[in-house]
Amino acid sequence: MSLLLISLLAASLAYEWTQKGLEWS
Repeated sequence: MSLLLISLLAASLAYEWTQKGLEWS
């Protein structure tokens, strides 16, 4: 269960960072 939550959190952060990266580029 914890592994699933960690994966979800990591995916959320990666998505946000990708969006910010696209905005800055």
